[in-house]
Amino acid sequence: MAEWIAVNGEAIYGTRPWLVHGEGPVRARGGNFKEDFAYTARDLRFTSKGDGVLYVFALDWPADHRIHVRSLGKFPGVVGRIADVALLGSRASLKWTHDADGLTVTLPDEKPCDHALALKITGESLSGFKPELAAPIIALVRPDAAGLIELKADEAELHGTQIQVEDKGGRPSVGFWDRPSESVSWRVGADRGGKYRISASCATVHQAAVLAVDADGKVVELHPVRTAGWDQFAETEAVEIELPPGGERTVKAGPRDAASWKAVNLRWIRLIPASP
Repeated sequence: MAEWIAVNGEAIYGTRPWLVHGEGPVRARGGNFKEDFAYTARDLRFTSKGDGVLYVFALDWPADHRIHVRSLGKFPGVVGRIADVALLGSRASLKWTHDADGLTVTLPDEKPCDHALALKITGESLSGFKPELAAPIIALVRPDAAGLIELKADEAELHGTQIQVEDKGGRPSVGFWDRPSESVSWRVGADRGGKYRISASCATVHQAAVLAVDADGKVVELHPVRTAGWDQFAETEAVEIELPPGGERTVKAGPRDAASWKAVNLRWIRLIPASP
């Protein structure tokens, strides 16, 4: 911690909140020392000094060396201006672009520290941005070379206020899924139709849990088996579904109904093309 503070302390000490606390898919749930969230480089946190300095913490190092800050998009009415972007702890000159989609920064090869990194953004009227206009961007999941579609927990859109992505067993999973009103979904880009076998990796301490999967109106039920704990995952028995050909589609997962819902942790759902 002392080493990390030595690099990033200026982004903490003497700072104030910005217009929003941050952005990204993981929404931390407080209480009970629950700190095992599966943060990614898309999860950002903001602090500021006056109206001319904004610090952006990325909670993981991006594999592609790029940080995208949607909250700094050049939306209509924005009066803020960015003059320079630097990485705390690094002397590297950063390449960056700024447009309607936000600020995109290319990081150097060498990390200045482990864990979260901090960008220092300087400019004018940085409180003049409009982060509330930055709609969440949900990744389009595409099949691999064999046609398999894997819907991962950290790529899901979460529908609800309690449901979260956390780290269980060293991998991201959807957890805190106690409320039957909450669900998850993915955007899938797959032209191929036909038969698929659907299965899921789940953990639950309950008997007779049911997870309903809706693929463009075709609904199947998966039955997670009871496991030894919330970090012990098992694959469900595969269920066959036939999908029409098409381009982009939505796959949802959630309760069959409120009365029968039992909490599960979900690591992934897979759609595997059935053999012809």
